[in-house]
Amino acid sequence: MRCVVLSNGVVGAEKQALALARAVGLPFTSRRAAPTAGASLPTQAQVWLTSVLGERALGLPTLEPPPQLAISCGRASVPASVALRAASNGQTLTVHVQRPPCSASAFDLVVAPRHDFGDDPRSVPPNVLLTEGSLHSIDASSLRAAQAEWARPLAPLPRPRLALLLGGVTSRRWWQRELAPPLTVPVARELVRSATEAAAALGGSLLVSTSRRTPPPVVALLRTEMHEARATAPNWLWSGDEGDGPNPYMGFLAGADYVVVSADSVNMVSEACATAKPVYVLRPEHTSGRFLSFHTRMLAQGATKPWPLDGAALEPASRWSGSVAPDTQLAAQRVRMLLEARFGPLSFGREGGGGG
Repeated sequence: MRCVVLSNGVVGAEKQALALARAVGLPFTSRRAAPTAGASLPTQAQVWLTSVLGERALGLPTLEPPPQLAISCGRASVPASVALRAASNGQTLTVHVQRPPCSASAFDLVVAPRHDFGDDPRSVPPNVLLTEGSLHSIDASSLRAAQAEWARPLAPLPRPRLALLLGGVTSRRWWQRELAPPLTVPVARELVRSATEAAAALGGSLLVSTSRRTPPPVVALLRTEMHEARATAPNWLWSGDEGDGPNPYMGFLAGADYVVVSADSVNMVSEACATAKPVYVLRPEHTSGRFLSFHTRMLAQGATKPWPLDGAALEPASRWSGSVAPDTQLAAQRVRMLLEARFGPLSFGREGGGGG
């Protein structure tokens, strides 16, 4: 038994598919599966071409023999999954993560966040499993490992530690509407100064991480602000520069006592909430569409709270009682059930092996 993760080349999407593959427990490999021809065509047209002409119609990779399980995530990976299902005569179990831009019936299972389907349960097809947020690999085991790995570099930073996880631009195409407010220099300055005050009031420190989407002017501002704030609250800024060293993202999640996340990343909010630590979100009320739906649910459940830019004090962790469902494990359980229904009793490891 083997699994193939069909990657579209987007890190945020690939992480979700890999997280599900690891949780299922079959040995897996990862294949870049975005079309090399006809990529500008609408997804529906790509799906039709691959279902009629096969994977070669769009220059997609051929997998021989077909795997028993294929997990895809993101728009560009849809044609490869549909083609693989057709080429295997339906023997490959295809699972797509996120709501696909085509009928859910093109897959055996779709695992999608609840906000992708709105608030009407009648719009959800029977082969769709809804999750509260994004799939990820954050659990007690991974946090313990990260705590041990990053204990030494984090040691000089006093508790409580406040982690700031910052994203940036959410749309990649000119016709797409921004679903979250852009992280501007004024907003970033206000956030850093309020976070510094909150940490300093408790004798704590800041852990700040940017992403690939963070605008360069904001990164430049952070370097200046963090340098000036060290006299008030010790801090660690990681911006991905060559001299910054390995990415401490997991170390920040494991070592922080509080987490603040910008509202533009459902992935980072979902991962932060999986730590069971207090999680604040920057300006969630300024989001729109499915992002607003996601943040509204997380706030209602008590899993997150808005970050007080006015400099209010950090709330004691004892006042946080929200919990988030273990979406990745629930999805993996459903996939294992479908595999055993199709292939009979199987033996699953805790995590499969990954490959390129």
